[in-house]
Amino acid sequence: MVRTYKRKTERASIYEKCVDDAVSAVIKVNVSIRAAAKASGLKPSMLFNRVSKFCMLYKEPKETYLRPPSMNRKFCSKKPENTSINTSLGFNKANIDVFKTNLENILHKFEFTPEKTYNLDKTGIINVLQAPKVIASSGEKQVRQTVSSERGELVTFCGIVNALGNTIPPFYVFPRKCYKELLLKGAPSQSLGLVHTTGWMTADNFLETVKHFQKFCHCKEENLVLLLIDNHECHASLEVIMFCRENAIVLLTFPSHCSHKLQPLDVSVYGSFKTVLKIEFNDWLTTNAGKRISVYEIAELSAIAYYQTFTIRNIRSGFSKPGIWPFSRNVFAENDFLADIMTDQKAEEDIPSISGHFTETNAQAETVDDDLNSNVISTCPMPESI
Repeated sequence: MVRTYKRKTERASIYEKCVDDAVSAVIKVNVSIRAAAKASGLKPSMLFNRVSKFCMLYKEPKETYLRPPSMNRKFCSKKPENTSINTSLGFNKANIDVFKTNLENILHKFEFTPEKTYNLDKTGIINVLQAPKVIASSGEKQVRQTVSSERGELVTFCGIVNALGNTIPPFYVFPRKCYKELLLKGAPSQSLGLVHTTGWMTADNFLETVKHFQKFCHCKEENLVLLLIDNHECHASLEVIMFCRENAIVLLTFPSHCSHKLQPLDVSVYGSFKTVLKIEFNDWLTTNAGKRISVYEIAELSAIAYYQTFTIRNIRSGFSKPGIWPFSRNVFAENDFLADIMTDQKAEEDIPSISGHFTETNAQAETVDDDLNSNVISTCPMPESI
């Protein structure tokens, strides 16, 4: 006579709830098969089969969940950033050693403290920025986002910070011939506004920028300050160098094509600044439907990103990571100079003037001209006490 079989023991029983929890841990939390099986008291082979059935049922690729656990921890897919060959070769150990030596000599000579060590750097703001990622329907092929125009107008933004984490009001260069106060509407308090037909920084505008910097840092013969800038040609005018000599400003330039690794604002501030700025541009276009972002709105929108990203933590991180303050020579590992293998450049032979240095001679027009021709910014004031 046929009857229903009754189980006599509970050995090797499988509780479906435990199995479901283990499968969910593998699928959703990306836990390895062995770890999930051990936590649930299951056999790894049985859990492997259950996850495989799940992938077949929902047409998911098995490699997404069944790849080796070590691969999950050590490797990931990332989009690389395009880097020019000049930048790759410019950042080499020879250039960094020259810059670090010059910086160390200046810090020992003048005993600069963090509140007297400044970095000035500029970046471009275009009223047509790449829109941030948005949520769209699954399977949607094209997702559109309204922008102000196909080609934007460039506005140069320049921030000034010191190693203590303090900031000096920024300045803007607008693509206009005549300056209007409306251009600085909503900008950070006491910001400086300049104009140029292209919106680029020029030698004349940079002189006004240095004067703006000198007004807020209160430098004088008894209170010298160090200003770190990049090696752009507009920074090397005779007027700028003479002004710095007369107003107790010591200039030191970064090596060419090394700003992305050495300049504090580039290292830790401008990346997040541009990210927040994209979101603000997108929010403004959503709120003001049918309107365009012009140069008159850039100061107000950039001020929001400025206050969010020019924080003490970000600024101090920008100075400490490249070893500027606190000073350190060993912040870069050998792996950072892999591109240096492709060049035979030597510090003492080929790059004597890649980085700016200081001198104790009086400012002579001929000496300054020689410095400019050799791509060196050599500025040091000459007070009577030094």
